[in-house]
Amino acid sequence: LEQLRTGISYAALITDLHMPRMDGYTLAARQRQREASGESRGRLPIIALTAATLQGEAQHCTEVGIDACLVKPALLHELRQCLQQWCGRDSTVATGAPRERSVSEPPIDLALLQEVVGDDPAAVANLLQHFLNSTGPLLATLKQAIESDTADAIRMLAHRLLGSARTAGATALADTLARIESSSGLPRGQLLELAELALNQLAVVREWADRSGSDGAGPAVVDG
Repeated sequence: LEQLRTGISYAALITDLHMPRMDGYTLAARQRQREASGESRGRLPIIALTAATLQGEAQHCTEVGIDACLVKPALLHELRQCLQQWCGRDSTVATGAPRERSVSEPPIDLALLQEVVGDDPAAVANLLQHFLNSTGPLLATLKQAIESDTADAIRMLAHRLLGSARTAGATALADTLARIESSSGLPRGQLLELAELALNQLAVVREWADRSGSDGAGPAVVDG
């Protein structure tokens, strides 16, 4: 919002929906208020990103003036199509035709991962490195939230981790996190079992990444 106030002309605004301090709904509503008051000229296309389409989310997006919503991970061809539709000109996002998602290289769907970041091995490796570095501590915090029975924190952390897992192509881990996010009413013991399963699935991803980097079978996970 501060950047939009500088007067720089942007083709579109892409925002996450669930963020600390100010969420995407509030950001979109503030921008539409700026446009209505004349503070900002024209109508800026607003595209939202979310890890899951929750009940009532689409209607809420419409109410605050969001034009389109992409579910994470937003594949490059989906992003290109969305930008072309709302920006009125060709996007510079480079991508090929959509490919079938491969299941031959568990626990990471490399075809999906490359649809998100492209075919550059360094970009793939850096994304995986960031995913592995950030997910472990967050999973530990999620387990603590379950132990203390903090429902809002459980849902928020699971939602955040779900988006990261999907972006990284960690499909099995993403499935477990989706179960945690939608598990309102489940006994704490079952939630703790799911959290342990998620930690084990992350360990499998880390082991695969280390092994594939050392034997040449996959992208090396290196420090950026």
